[in-house]
Amino acid sequence: MTSHADIDGLRHYRATVTETVCRQYTIPASNRDEALRMARRSLRPGQKLEGIDVTDGYCSIETGMDCLAHLLARPYFSDGDRPCRVADWIRTALGEVGADQKAANRQLAYGGLRIRPEEGMLCIASGRSVAFLAQHFETTPWADRWADALAALPGATRTNMTFARVASRAVLLPVTGAVAQVIETIPSPA
Repeated sequence: MTSHADIDGLRHYRATVTETVCRQYTIPASNRDEALRMARRSLRPGQKLEGIDVTDGYCSIETGMDCLAHLLARPYFSDGDRPCRVADWIRTALGEVGADQKAANRQLAYGGLRIRPEEGMLCIASGRSVAFLAQHFETTPWADRWADALAALPGATRTNMTFARVASRAVLLPVTGAVAQVIETIPSPA
């Protein structure tokens, strides 16, 4: 709307401009409804709400990749004098069929991880019943939610299984996808 008025012999114009600004920010909330309520409260007086899109921050591929990279870079049982990471044990478990492969897979199972070579899947326990994973993620953004972050990765599925005789829900990831990408970024021990 444009109008004009003569003030002090000068012609003044007034224009009303309607702007649409999209702001993205993270609101820590325990559920979707609480996030919506807090987002509405953050509006400035007179500001109209055109729409709010609330998504679960744990369900993005980027978050899943960060979570997986954090896990695979984690130091895990040393192999003699050689320090190893989770990624190193996975490399060994994916190697040629033999005693080393089975031993590595057994070692991974104690930490809530397992390779299913016939299916080409990395299995990661999603429950707190596996102490290694619970302790590893407890001070991270994925504490109690690592399974949700990992399940957002392409090709991920969920199932029930056991890890060193401990029953747990698990996220299965194809080793040819995100797992291979992350393992490539982690250097092998010399």
